[in-house]
Amino acid sequence: MVLGPGIETIVRCWKSDTDIVILGVHGFAEHSGRYDHVGEYLSKCNLTLCMYDLRGHGMCSGWERGYVDNFSQFVEDTKKFRDYIS
Repeated sequence: MVLGPGIETIVRCWKSDTDIVILGVHGFAEHSGRYDHVGEYLSKCNLTLCMYDLRGHGMCSGWERGYVDNFSQFVEDTKKFRDYIS
């Protein structure tokens, strides 16, 4: 998924046979892969969890590690992700 010019990130989804999708956001200094156990549990409960790596975290490329110009960039990226998984 592309967050901005030169900024790409990974998307992880733990799918189930439902139309219910939970958008998950990891914490600071983490990445979406750390939530594999949560995704597996939710998919067994017939819920789908989708997450992405925030800019500066995990497998997000093209951005300085652990840095963001403004917290609002996380919010805008999450809105883009919401639209992407819709």
